[in-house]
Amino acid sequence: MKRIGITGGIGAGKSAASEWLREQGFAVYDTDREAKRLMQESGEIRNALVDRFGELVYKDGKLNRGYLAGFVFVDEASRRFVNGVVHPVVIADFMSWSYATGADVVFVESAILNECNLRDIVDGVIYVDAPEEIRIARTMQRDNATREDVVKRIQSQTDAKGNVTFTVDNSGTFDDLARQMEHLAASEGWKPEDKVKGTVKTASNTEKKSGTFWKKFWAAVGILFALSVVWVVILKWLPIWFTPLMLRRAIEAPLEGRDVHFERKWVSLDEISSKYISACIASEDNLFATHYGFSEKGIKQAWESNKKGGKLRGGSTISQQTAKNVFTFGTRTWFRKGVETYFTVLIELIWGKERIMEVYCNIAELGDGVYGVEAASRKYFHKSAKKLNVEQAALMAAALPSPRRYSISNPGPYMRKRRGQIARLIPKMRKFPPQE
Repeated sequence: MKRIGITGGIGAGKSAASEWLREQGFAVYDTDREAKRLMQESGEIRNALVDRFGELVYKDGKLNRGYLAGFVFVDEASRRFVNGVVHPVVIADFMSWSYATGADVVFVESAILNECNLRDIVDGVIYVDAPEEIRIARTMQRDNATREDVVKRIQSQTDAKGNVTFTVDNSGTFDDLARQMEHLAASEGWKPEDKVKGTVKTASNTEKKSGTFWKKFWAAVGILFALSVVWVVILKWLPIWFTPLMLRRAIEAPLEGRDVHFERKWVSLDEISSKYISACIASEDNLFATHYGFSEKGIKQAWESNKKGGKLRGGSTISQQTAKNVFTFGTRTWFRKGVETYFTVLIELIWGKERIMEVYCNIAELGDGVYGVEAASRKYFHKSAKKLNVEQAALMAAALPSPRRYSISNPGPYMRKRRGQIARLIPKMRKFPPQE
């Protein structure tokens, strides 16, 4: 599959180019429109905005855009925060959407292709260009705006012209633009998918197409199931050096004004202090050794919280957390919970408890850019994970629920209290893995 970005300055006509592609039957993702939808529907975005700006940011269940604008347009830090929350969710949604289309080529329209890091995941960029005076005139007419306002908007927009694959001149009519787009599509071999394009069908054709659709659908389900099983089997034996969560953090970091860095070192389970393993079980999932991947008590508590409209909770066991971090981007959505649940069942069946714990200890986030107990142990205590004592193991486990919020290197009152609680539980925990 190829993913092609479409961008251009204000009034240049990128939307017109996208419209031509849709008319031909190509699949086009509009980031501006989908971002507005996701800001309304995404539990992850909602929770983050409410935490930062207060309950008033959503009014009567809907995003209060005027209220949010009062922060974003006057405070650069607030604008960067909102972008850092929204952009990764939009990117994840686009990736999911692009696979769902089943097309050989899809397009994504964005005025800020570079700023939201979409440029790094597309295979090419179409830049729609037009002289500035034409752009000004079009925008004034379209938005009923003054020339002064339009010029300010053009000057404030980052120019992505230097980082493009194809340039389309839209200084003429729509027909002129269409001819250029048609030539570009033909020269690159881009062809629309019949199922995307759609045609007028008779009743009998519709029935045939429906039967074909379901055959293809179940065939795709079978293939995805087989691939997922093979994937899990392979990961039973190989160190897992990179996860979707790490990719998400890499995308978020520059949007939040931070450098991208990773500290991680894979070690086997027998190279990890038993005290740290006991601390994780005591802190996160004290029935880990006996359940089948899910905690009935945790699920009930999560269900009650979610019914009351609280933050989307998962009642997660160590197995679920491992599945979430290895196989999802960690977004707070019901779709992600479904994927997490599916892979939790698979890893419980295929990996077993020891491998799940080994993976969990090696990929769990333990600070900004710090993943796994070995890297964290060396960073915070200058020793290997094998040599962690009770207090150190308890402190690291205390940070697991929110490792970027709670500091291991400089623990506050809550962390010190939680460390003591976990340290007292460690001697009471059964040894893991259990002795034969």
